[in-house]
Amino acid sequence: PMTTEAEGAEAPRTYVAPPVDVYENEDEFLVVADLPGVSASDLHIEFEKNKLTLEGARNPASHGATLADEYGGVTYRRCFSIPRDIDPGKIEAELDGGVLQLRLKRSDAFKTRRIQVKTS
Repeated sequence: PMTTEAEGAEAPRTYVAPPVDVYENEDEFLVVADLPGVSASDLHIEFEKNKLTLEGARNPASHGATLADEYGGVTYRRCFSIPRDIDPGKIEAELDGGVLQLRLKRSDAFKTRRIQVKTS
């Protein structure tokens, strides 16, 4: 899926939505995104007001005169609404072989707890 967004006076920019899997357990959400050819320096992850944005650019390689450009530059972008129980200070990101693993840890205040009942 492709979307186009305008940014200021620049020409409209085309984004490609990368394939993403999202998993949930009691402690965290795990977002796995396929971002082939994107380096860590070209990947930007932002979390603001419960909105998570992933954006990464794959720049075209220069090997001489271009005869075909099917694997050229592309900008990936995905946005997610995130539950309020995420602790922004505990978000972890790892990029390995073009696969991003983003761990969104739940805040301790929202985790399920078992309450011990005392007897007198």
